[in-house]
Amino acid sequence: DEKSRQLKAKIEELLGTALGSDRPTQTI
Repeated sequence: DEKSRQLKAKIEELLGTALGSDRPTQTI
């Protein structure tokens, strides 16, 4: 599902930002 995919991507982005992101994630 696209919704699930987008949601997962958003969660990963938030997690990456919270952790300081070791590797660069998609820019908003």
